Order: sequence, then structure tokens, then C-alpha cells
Amino acid sequence: MIEPALAGFPVAWFSPTYKMLLEVWREMVGILKPVAKRVNTSERRIELITEGVIEFWSLDKPDAARGRKYKQVVVDEAAMVVNLQEAWENVIRPTLTDYQGGADFYSTPKGRNYFFTLYQRGLDPENKDWKSWRKPTTDNPYILDAEIEAARQELPERVFQQEYLAEFLEGEGA
Repeated sequence: MIEPALAGFPVAWFSPTYKMLLEVWREMVGILKPVAKRVNTSERRIELITEGVIEFWSLDKPDAARGRKYKQVVVDEAAMVVNLQEAWENVIRPTLTDYQGGADFYSTPKGRNYFFTLYQRGLDPENKDWKSWRKPTTDNPYILDAEIEAARQELPERVFQQEYLAEFLEGEGA
């Protein structure tokens, strides 16, 4: 989302809760400091010297983002957003219309909820506008195999499958 912001467009980062967006907010302020024209901490808004803007939103009250226009959005930890379908259809998706913008949904699976529905869209070859991928922790070259194996031994199998193997599980405990 930095690239379209540097190109002068407005972009947004959405997190399930305010507390979850704070770490990303702090990171982005540091990364963008050399190109930031104005940083508004109370509004969680970074204005760039290129006229691009990055806004950060909590999805515990998604209506706050209504009426905005974005070239790109990120929905972080999408599986944890309580009313993801409502937020996407009624608030976030309409913000992309003016710029024919795009959206990325990042998350660890959490059952077969609306994030799973969106993931399925990307697997459907008929849905050319959507792409999905799965990146389990086991693919991460920065995490030691021994640590992953220790987690496999210590955690219940379903927890390990979901949290480390990025598997969408059905039923209780997913």
C-alpha cells in the first residue's frame, strides 16, 4: 500500500481493533518519516510529500470509514473482524470505487467464516479479480524448524494446524 500512496493516492489499513493497528501505525510512521509531510497521531493519518495519504482504521466501528476514497486497502487479521462481510460490503468495498482500487486481506484462518469465503473466491479460476494464497509458518525461512517442531509437540493438533499450517478448520476450536 506504500507504492500507491507514494504515487499520490489515498490508501487505508484496517485492523479488527484499535489496539491491533497501533504497532503497524508506529512502524509505518517510522518507515515513512523521510517522505511524511504531516503525521496526525489522533486521526492515525500520514500525509506524504507526494500528496498521498495513509489512514488507519479500527473495524470495531467500520462506519467511521464511510465516504472515503482509496486506491488500495489492507484488511489485517481479517478472520478476526467480527462483521467482516458487513464491513467489506457496506463500507470498505465502496471506498475503492472512485479509483478502481484493490484490497488485500491478511490473516491466520479462524474457522470457516467470511475470510474463508473471500479466500475461496481467489481459488476459483472464474474469479479473475481475486487471488488467494496460503503461507504457513513452515514456509518462513526466519523461523527455526526446531521451534516449529516444539510448537507441534506442545500444542493441540487443531491449534497447530490453524496457527502454524494456515489451515481452515471446521467446527469447535477452529
